[in-house]
Amino acid sequence: MLNGYQSKLHFILLFLFISITINAQDTFVIDSDMQFNSSNDWDVYWTNNGNIPQSGDIFFLDKGAELSIDFDLSQKGNFLFYGSKFNSKTASINFLEDGKGSIGFRTDSYNQIEVKVKGDVTIYDGVTNQDLTFTVEGDGQIYSTGQIYSSNQFVTIYQKDNGVFEINGDLISTSGLNITMEDNSKLEVLGNLDNRNSASTIKQSGLSELTITGTYSSTGYSGGDLIELKGSSYIFIGSDITVNNNMEIKVGEENDTNANAEAYFEGNIITTESCTIRSYEGSSIDLKGNYTTVKGFSNGDVIDIQGYMSLGKKVQITGTSTAIIKVGDNGRLDVGETFKAYESWHIKLVICGVLYIKGDLELGPGIEIDMCGSDVDCKYVDHVSDPDFDHNNLDGGKILVEGNLLFECSYSDKIYNCGYIGVMGGCGCGNADAPNDVCNGVDDGVPDLPVELIYFKGQNTDTGHLLLWSTASELNASHFDVEASNNRRDWQKIGRVEAAGNSNTQLKYEFLDEGKSGTYYRLAQYDFDGKVEYFGIVSFVADQFGFSCHVYPTVSTNGDELKVVIQEANTEYPVVGVFYDQQGRVISHEIIIENTELNNIGVYKVPEVSTSGVYLLRVSNGINTHTEKIVVN
Repeated sequence: MLNGYQSKLHFILLFLFISITINAQDTFVIDSDMQFNSSNDWDVYWTNNGNIPQSGDIFFLDKGAELSIDFDLSQKGNFLFYGSKFNSKTASINFLEDGKGSIGFRTDSYNQIEVKVKGDVTIYDGVTNQDLTFTVEGDGQIYSTGQIYSSNQFVTIYQKDNGVFEINGDLISTSGLNITMEDNSKLEVLGNLDNRNSASTIKQSGLSELTITGTYSSTGYSGGDLIELKGSSYIFIGSDITVNNNMEIKVGEENDTNANAEAYFEGNIITTESCTIRSYEGSSIDLKGNYTTVKGFSNGDVIDIQGYMSLGKKVQITGTSTAIIKVGDNGRLDVGETFKAYESWHIKLVICGVLYIKGDLELGPGIEIDMCGSDVDCKYVDHVSDPDFDHNNLDGGKILVEGNLLFECSYSDKIYNCGYIGVMGGCGCGNADAPNDVCNGVDDGVPDLPVELIYFKGQNTDTGHLLLWSTASELNASHFDVEASNNRRDWQKIGRVEAAGNSNTQLKYEFLDEGKSGTYYRLAQYDFDGKVEYFGIVSFVADQFGFSCHVYPTVSTNGDELKVVIQEANTEYPVVGVFYDQQGRVISHEIIIENTELNNIGVYKVPEVSTSGVYLLRVSNGINTHTEKIVVN
């Protein structure tokens, strides 16, 4: 029988033995190209060369060697890899069409390593200080169970064909990041993209899709960040874009009107140097948050819109010597709140298309506005005094401001070439009441809208794209034309819904596009005088990541209240409920939550139905949907 001291000593020795056994890792060196086509090939080779690698063992891919796998290596275990030990050659792990594996990377000061995938690979340990290159092609797939993090080197991702790369965590590089995507490839970062100490480059083409559910941040100190989309590529960034560097975002192609690339940013864009944003004809940029440049000492800020861009909230450009805002002939730039470039010297607006600002337009000294019309000095033309003036058929561009046009008076202020500037508020130097010659050519109001719209929404149903809208009031309203587009530029009328004419009560409308004619929809509302106003756009492009909905109880009677719990909602849109019967007919539609927050609880009242049975409640928030079966007794 062991005494107390012997018992403790025995326990310590046993613990050390177990620890050594668990942590023991064998090391294998591959210094020339090798290919294994089967599990038997693997076993025979390693048996003849000492012993078979076990799960957790380490491989050195030395002298730029390439290890090719064309069987399910994951059946042999999980393995860790170093790059070349004594030279700068890039080592490779190549998973062929039938290749599978579960791999990780060792953290140490070794050199480049490339992972080539046509098969199916899981990365269980993606933290290293090696240069990492991932090439995904064919029908290859990479799934990382956690973050990809190069603590001291460069990360390169190249995808083409149908390659898929999913990172279940952050993508972090401390020496630069380069992402190239082609064809139908898809990259999902279910976390943040964080690039440090150097510039990052993202280039997409074809039908490639890049999703970053968190933030995009870059603190590079050389060069500049670039996000470039061509073809029909798509990028989604779910939170803020913060860049301590020059930045350029290019969406679409200058000489290709068939390109319809799309960029969708849920958060804010914040840069501390100059920023250039370009949307070419046929392509679009949708920013839901604020656009802010807080220094801009380089070459100034440029927003050049030949296609479409929506800035959901405020625009603030400060500290730059020159800012240039261009809207092309077929372009449109919408600003959801105030556009402010008040602390900048020399602001140039070149508006050949439409600039629509829902708040104030505040400009610094030395403003220059080119309206792109005929070369006639139009700044003293008083459109207000001409009752027959029709701004819809005007030569030149349009600036429509729902708030005030404010600027700092300067001898160099000027507006030239014909166009239309409509301001619902005041116009003047620093305050709405100050007179100035620049304001002589400004119309003191945007035409009153004959219809006050409460919401315009879409739902993707089995029978087609269902469009729903509601008006609070109507004045002299004739009808709604429903228009569809696949690029936000070319619109086609697909239907007509009659309006009520005059109404002071809430009215509801619906239209089903059975052919799913487009990915974007808008309403053209006509009054009896032929004037038209556009509402929309409703998109059927992509879902909000993280959105979830729960409805209870699911057994009810007429008039019962159902609780609707929403998490990770899109706060830009209301939550709407549509009640269907089993044949897909709309029974009722209501706003469940009008002022949406990230997490919500709302109530939907079951409508009166004449027949007991199973009905469907479809809950929508933006383009997110959830359908619940409701039994009505």
